[in-house]
Amino acid sequence: MHLPGHQFTGQGTQLLRGKTRLNPDLTHKEWSKPINQVDESAYKHDVCYIKNKDTETRNKVGDSNMIKELDEIPNPTIRERIEKTIVKPIIKA
Repeated sequence: MHLPGHQFTGQGTQLLRGKTRLNPDLTHKEWSKPINQVDESAYKHDVCYIKNKDTETRNKVGDSNMIKELDEIPNPTIRERIEKTIVKPIIKA
């Protein structure tokens, strides 16, 4: 389930199986481009999870990097502000 319109923000993103959203080099496919800065941050978070198999590293690196990126989005739109408010507590949990 993703945030409306998003390709990567949400649980259960098909990354490497089935109708995968990523190429073998972990770049996103043309049809699955992130729609905004929050979705771009989620894409990077997903790639970090793929590259780091152990849970502790994934949580420490991937989650903290995503929270930092969300906090540093330059000139966020109203939509991005709302999405950050939804996403950050989930990542911190």
